[in-house]
Amino acid sequence: MTGCEADPYPIIEVPADALRKDEQMGSKGKFWYKDKDNDLGWCLFKQGRTGTAEDFAEKAAAELAAMLGLPHARVEFAQSGDRFGTISVCCLRDGEFLRHGNDLLLQIVEDYPRQDPTHRFARVSQHTVSAVRDAMTSVFLELPVGWQTVRGIDSAVGVFIGYLLFDAWIGNTDRHHENWAWVVSAPPWPQSWTCHLCPTFDHASSLGRELQDSRRKQLLDNRGVDAYAAKGRSALFGHQNDPVPLGTLEAFNAMASEHAKAAKMWVDKLLALDQAEVAATLRRVPSQFASNLTIEFAIEILSANRRRIEHLRKEFGND
Repeated sequence: MTGCEADPYPIIEVPADALRKDEQMGSKGKFWYKDKDNDLGWCLFKQGRTGTAEDFAEKAAAELAAMLGLPHARVEFAQSGDRFGTISVCCLRDGEFLRHGNDLLLQIVEDYPRQDPTHRFARVSQHTVSAVRDAMTSVFLELPVGWQTVRGIDSAVGVFIGYLLFDAWIGNTDRHHENWAWVVSAPPWPQSWTCHLCPTFDHASSLGRELQDSRRKQLLDNRGVDAYAAKGRSALFGHQNDPVPLGTLEAFNAMASEHAKAAKMWVDKLLALDQAEVAATLRRVPSQFASNLTIEFAIEILSANRRRIEHLRKEFGND
């Protein structure tokens, strides 16, 4: 970074006459549209819920994922008419389609519940760390397409461990079974199908996005950010009959226990990030999407979770 403040992130205008199609998944207003002005192809416009900082969290998380070197969905701020939101650029190429985690878990976990349309995102205790790990090794799941690989990370599970570390860092509480996926490529016969881990996506439930500024100020003034950050829970369970899911750092640690090398690589990358550059990345968010207090609170969450991760780093040794 130079001594000058970086420009705010741009806000992309969604043309009123753009080709659109509805998106059924999820619990908030969204639609796909074909972006021609910026040559982005199909993009998913999502409007954050009123009274939340979901749009801010979605964009900030994408930028932080880029800093960490994770494969991730590209996210930009956007405006559709009088509605502000974000767009997520489709990661699929021609001949590819997406399958969500529960599609695979249904095939390998006995009695894994099928989705109830009235409770699409209900957390299910069968969504355990071990089940996800087994699912990723039950098929030949390759690394994300086009990802600039990280030295020492040579498997889909190794990349997914990075996703869980990222969740612990940003306080993402929404890694449910439709918020991880794989991409299936179906080339013409006689070539065989291939499966790749999908880049990480949908991080709106992070960085304290549900709080009001009055609560953020209270936590900041009373040094309560660390305690708030430590309460964040994943949507992954430790065991099938557990009453509540694991904490975000617990979920990472559970997956890392059998993949210590990959876990150490991701932790080292995170701890090597310049915290001033991390803060500057969040401060580029335009005022339409986040107040100064929202941004500063998010920076404190990242710092608090970084300290927790740094403490955990000692368990991986110094090799």
